[in-house]
Amino acid sequence: MNHSEIQSLIEEKFPNSLIANENLQGNQIEIDGQFWKDIATFLKNDPKLLFDQLECITGIDTGDDGPLQSRYNLHSMELRHKIEVIISLDRDNPQ
Repeated sequence: MNHSEIQSLIEEKFPNSLIANENLQGNQIEIDGQFWKDIATFLKNDPKLLFDQLECITGIDTGDDGPLQSRYNLHSMELRHKIEVIISLDRDNPQ
């Protein structure tokens, strides 16, 4: 499954969860953090996705005026596709 198909499945299941970001590259998507737990479960359990490996988790401080970010690099061993999920949080209220 390619990146745009994965993105479409997420958007279909969780409307308004994806954040438009023109700076995304390759297999990156940015989501609203309030949806993360449900999206993570969906990415793992949906038979079309089966993301079963967390390759890397990264925390990024984008600077004094920017948000804090968590990035999750996921891989499906069985289906052989990857995605990087980016979640940006307000540094003054990172919930």
